[in-house]
Amino acid sequence: MTSVEDDHVWYEKIKASFSTKNVTYCLEKDRKKYFSMARDDFDIFIVDGKYRRECLEHVVKIARVGGVMLILDNADWYPKSVRFLQETLGWMQSDFHGFGPINNYTWTTSIFVNPAKHRLLRYRSALKSQGGFIQEADDD
Repeated sequence: MTSVEDDHVWYEKIKASFSTKNVTYCLEKDRKKYFSMARDDFDIFIVDGKYRRECLEHVVKIARVGGVMLILDNADWYPKSVRFLQETLGWMQSDFHGFGPINNYTWTTSIFVNPAKHRLLRYRSALKSQGGFIQEADDD
């Protein structure tokens, strides 16, 4: 996994939490280099930063090749970008609304899933019922 940050203060604050070797955490202040860090061999793209529109335009070009999922944080703040994704990708969209962990207001995170590759998404372990109700999943 690769994560790219453009804010030096936030980068310094967060980099200690990336102690795993599975994450490459980068600081890139140059605007063009920042959004072009995404490559076509990535499966999941998370866009949450200063240059969202440029990132989305770059990701849309390459996501069709290998992309499985795109996550856009604060999607309600960027309705034109959401419309752009809907029109250019044509992927399934799910919106999650509610309070975030660090704010006292609500926002929306939108998840776009490539319908041609949705079966590549898997749970790490079987889901367990919290209420005792168990329903067998359809294999259709």
